Amino acid sequence: MNFVEMLSDIKELNSYIEQEVDRRIKLKAKPCYRSEQIDTIAQSLSKAQGEFPRIPYNRTTATWNDEYSDLDITLHKIRPVLSKYELAFTQWCEITTDGGTILHTMVMHGSGQWLESRIKIAPVRNDIKTFDSVMADHKRQQCFSLLGLTVEGDPKDDHAEIAMNDTLDEIATGKDAVVKRPQKAYESLTDQQLNELEHELDGYPDLGEEILTKYKLRCLSDMPQTKFRFCIEQVRKFKLYRNEKRPMR
Repeated sequence: MNFVEMLSDIKELNSYIEQEVDRRIKLKAKPCYRSEQIDTIAQSLSKAQGEFPRIPYNRTTATWNDEYSDLDITLHKIRPVLSKYELAFTQWCEITTDGGTILHTMVMHGSGQWLESRIKIAPVRNDIKTFDSVMADHKRQQCFSLLGLTVEGDPKDDHAEIAMNDTLDEIATGKDAVVKRPQKAYESLTDQQLNELEHELDGYPDLGEEILTKYKLRCLSDMPQTKFRFCIEQVRKFKLYRNEKRPMR
């Protein structure tokens, strides 16, 4: 190989390196959440959304009896429709350089086009049961979000009332606020129910705080009547359990 040929190869190599570096810089600067073209997958997904069946509640939480639809029944209901329109749904995890976990959720089409969402998994405690619980909830929520699924009567769809708790607290303390308290869509506890609940919680302030946190309440009187009986029963169970575990004097 003569000098001219070597020089030509070096120029081609440098050009390739510059293009590859530029491509990787762009990918790093702006994560890609969709294929370059999405017209085909958008058409198939729009048809699938028109045929998705209603997703029913099939589970209740063990502690507070909240209803929800788990991922298994959700996918069981929609897989036939996805397959009909050449759509595939998949999820996987990525471990980041700082040791974090990113959940990837992707919808792919037979044409090769795709859509993706990502969310960081951040459990409040560093144990496998907590991690699995948070992961399962995020997998279900990402599935609903990416595919455009809904559940009738979803308690989380509350007109942003929970998100406005800080503003409502400011109103209660007399501070200026630019929003008004949203009207409740449920019946709160009666005076008799409130007195009964406060009686059960007398001497157990931590249980009262746990109830407020669980139901996102500013005060016990804001609790929905539909949650009252179950809440009373759970408080009594917790008290009985604690009394049995209390050491003898």
